[in-house]
Amino acid sequence: MIKDKSLSQLGLTQEKTILRAKAFLNEKKLYDNISESLKYFLTCWHDGLGYLNLKKILKKNISIYEKFITYLKLIYSFSSIKDVQISQDLKKNKYENLVISHLNKSNYTPKKNYFDKHFSLNTNNTKSTIWIFITSSQTNKREKVINNIVLFKKIYGSSYEKILFFSKFLFKYILSFKFISPIKNIENYIDNSTIDKKLIDLVDDLILKKNIKNVVIPFEGHPLQYKILRNIKQNNPKVKSIGYMHSVLPALPTDYFKKNKDLDKLFVNGSVQKKILCNKLGWKKYDVKHIPSMRYIAEDKKDFQNQIFLPYFLKDERKIFQLFKNFISRLPKDHFPKLKVRNHPFMQNSRKHIKLKNLIDNFIDNNVNKVFKNHNKKRISVFIGSTASIIECLERNISAIHICSDEILDLYHPRFWKPLRVKKLSECVFEYHLSEKGKLIKIGKTNLGFKKLGINIY
Repeated sequence: MIKDKSLSQLGLTQEKTILRAKAFLNEKKLYDNISESLKYFLTCWHDGLGYLNLKKILKKNISIYEKFITYLKLIYSFSSIKDVQISQDLKKNKYENLVISHLNKSNYTPKKNYFDKHFSLNTNNTKSTIWIFITSSQTNKREKVINNIVLFKKIYGSSYEKILFFSKFLFKYILSFKFISPIKNIENYIDNSTIDKKLIDLVDDLILKKNIKNVVIPFEGHPLQYKILRNIKQNNPKVKSIGYMHSVLPALPTDYFKKNKDLDKLFVNGSVQKKILCNKLGWKKYDVKHIPSMRYIAEDKKDFQNQIFLPYFLKDERKIFQLFKNFISRLPKDHFPKLKVRNHPFMQNSRKHIKLKNLIDNFIDNNVNKVFKNHNKKRISVFIGSTASIIECLERNISAIHICSDEILDLYHPRFWKPLRVKKLSECVFEYHLSEKGKLIKIGKTNLGFKKLGINIY
């Protein structure tokens, strides 16, 4: 139900953007490998090379400064990796499955094993599965590996070493190329990372030595995942490759176009998500299967109520704060419960995120007993920027308000997300409701692990 004409126009613009992105990728794949290059990872939630191309598709201005900073960040992040440390102590000669996932502090459990949030599985309960966890560290300290775990640890240098590596890279890949485009050389260097090559070789080695039958990836459409999948199909064509989309498609899902045939099966956690993949993004119906979520399960009492969620990607914290203030200023007295700002778990040290959190916290404290009331019993959450958590929040019976940094990129529109009802509250601020539960995310009642993917874990 859309009453606002401008809201209706936003949906049409998103539709046209997806068509333009599709045409752009079809043109580029005639002479480039679009599945394995960051340039063609057209994501709206990360400020990389793909984001720059997405802005071009949207005909947005891109300053020389923005291009320069984007490339500079990429060069720094890739060139500051000092080494890779691979730790493993696999006792068995044969395993059924290989999972490639990521590791952070939340993965550790008191019983000295690992919990993977993408699949809601304790690795100790998956005896027939090898888990490769990709992680990062500032030190060369070797962590103890247990049971069926392989740690692929990126070792970053000290601050001095990072600057040294960075300077060497600039000299080697820019200053030494006088007649060849330095931008092209940077892109080639990033797309052909030696770190990626080491991970691909590790996967290949484990498949051969441990007689792996299935490789499972928490699928995000990332170029590195496509590289791994291509290598599996070339060297081990009998191995089944399975992707599980642990999260929800972005509002503008241009990073999920089907780019090759190397993934045998993709599992998603909602029937609407399957329709979007198949109707808009080039996936065949037999490629995709929707199942109850493995990550979002009923017994997981995630705390959404009365919080403001900051996104992973924050472009302009001042603009967001101004939109928040303008919206709040129009509300009646005692309209909201007192809200708590919750930073993104991977952005705890980001200056932009900390600044926005402090600005909002101070504003709320100064307006308690005006707009915000401690005893207001509304169940509500506020989301900022590009985030899929909105959908989980709605499926868990919490009202959602969304402050968009860019309406075209961030807004979940009923044109694609049919069960949604959207109301525009003020500039770049929207309120969502669900007309039918279980279509966007089918919350799992219990976690049956990889049985949902049609494979055995025990």
